Amino acid sequence: MMPHQPFEEWLLAVHDLSAAEAAKLESHLRECSSCRALATGWAEAERRLEAAPLLAPTEGFAERWQATLVAREIAQRRWQAWLVFGLSLAGALALAVLLGWQVLSSLLSPAHAAVGLLQVMVWVAAAVAAAQEVGLVLVRSLAALVPPGLWIALVVGAAALISLWLITMSRYAIQGVRQ
Repeated sequence: MMPHQPFEEWLLAVHDLSAAEAAKLESHLRECSSCRALATGWAEAERRLEAAPLLAPTEGFAERWQATLVAREIAQRRWQAWLVFGLSLAGALALAVLLGWQVLSSLLSPAHAAVGLLQVMVWVAAAVAAAQEVGLVLVRSLAALVPPGLWIALVVGAAALISLWLITMSRYAIQGVRQ
């Protein structure tokens, strides 16, 4: 039995074969009846496909397709809305359970609630003080590293960006009122 590779692939290839490949294929087709039958069948299939008339879509196809597309978009939006609603509801329920647990525990023991509130207040005050210290250290370090001319340029640039933003927002606000 003769090997049929790569000849079967070459028969069905979309790209053009090189001269050497075409010569090898022709030689193989003279000797191999199964590849010759494949080549004949493939040529007949290509001929029939090329000779077949192009069918036009049925009457009203575009309108039906547009209607189906609109219906799918509406269904997708509805599904997305329900998904967002469901996730929001789940989050709200989880938050309600956590807050309810806290409220219930504070109602059962007001002294523990007062101590817990005091602990939170002390923690927040300590966090604010620590953030203030870190910010002060960063500002002092940056002030020493960055030359004064660059600071001036940064401040002027920030002022220009803020001014541009304010002008843009005021124009959009006025246009929104006019329309």
